[in-house]
Amino acid sequence: IHIAVNGCCHGELGQIYAEVMRRPQRVELLVICGDFQALRNRADLASMAVPDKYKQEGDFYQYYDGTLMAPIPTILIGGNHESSRFLKELPHGGWVAPNIYYMGYTNVVWYRGVRIGGISGIFNEHNFMADRDISQRFSPRELRSVYHVRRSDFLAMLLLRNSVLDVMLSHDWPQGIEHFGNLRALLRTKPYFKKDIETGKLGNPALRALMEELRPKFWFAAHLHVYYEAVYHHSLGENEKKNETDISNGESGNGIEKKRRRSDASGINNRDEIQLDFDTNEVILDMGCNSDEEPSMPSLNYENNPSDKKPSSPRSTQFYALDKVLPRRTFLKNMDIPICNKTHVSYQSDSFQLYYDTEYIAILRFLQRF
Repeated sequence: IHIAVNGCCHGELGQIYAEVMRRPQRVELLVICGDFQALRNRADLASMAVPDKYKQEGDFYQYYDGTLMAPIPTILIGGNHESSRFLKELPHGGWVAPNIYYMGYTNVVWYRGVRIGGISGIFNEHNFMADRDISQRFSPRELRSVYHVRRSDFLAMLLLRNSVLDVMLSHDWPQGIEHFGNLRALLRTKPYFKKDIETGKLGNPALRALMEELRPKFWFAAHLHVYYEAVYHHSLGENEKKNETDISNGESGNGIEKKRRRSDASGINNRDEIQLDFDTNEVILDMGCNSDEEPSMPSLNYENNPSDKKPSSPRSTQFYALDKVLPRRTFLKNMDIPICNKTHVSYQSDSFQLYYDTEYIAILRFLQRF
């Protein structure tokens, strides 16, 4: 599928859509990596953590009230400059406007045979282990902590086992990812990153652990207002090392030794799996919006999904960080994402439909016991 990825939106939704539509290649899905600023009205500005001089209403409210219609199916995660009062009402995600889906604190969805994971917010070591305040009170402290990633978000993603993630979305960067791209060029553009890089404080350590464990094919992020590319090469787990030894010894029948570029980053061995009981129904998030119809919020349907054989994990993750919406800045990137699962029910959908991931739903149900 052909997608477009945006970094920090900062309320410039119309400008992003205009740029997507200006480009020649048809885009099936727009992905926004945070700082979306889903402000429904001026009252929502009180729950957005930005200096007063940057508090602007933006244009999202026109998509929210139906004045405008998103021309492209859109998925977004949260950042650290959000309409927190609104997004806090949707902890597990939901439609913030017709054709625009917010993934919640964390989520995994399917679109056209592609499995997409997302985690909202940024890292703060003091609040990572803290519980969330589920009330709608916004003290000055809560205004600055509501968007911090929590251990429960991290754990829900870490327990994923059944299928490879094709795409992972986050607002801040996985810790240390800058060392796997052109670091010298990054420091020329952002020289004040040097101290945080040297002390290991640039990026999110929880996201680094997720990248090493989940091994998504693509990882998209934003937050630092700079375009950056990197390729993270994963270390082999014990089972993979054994398989490669078998192949190189000719036990597989082809006698071909696989070669792979390695980084000196240490991998994480497979943890003991937790057996989760869940059915094979996929939840469809149907837009319910056609061009000839009045925009409406989506309905929920259920379809059976055939079981799939677990694919092998990718050996590397391609990382892309996108900039904010400004002239002559790389705030939008078009990407071709290979379809990993043509047997999944989402691949057979003719219209824009998102499907919940049954494994992820089972994990959430399991974690609610604790």
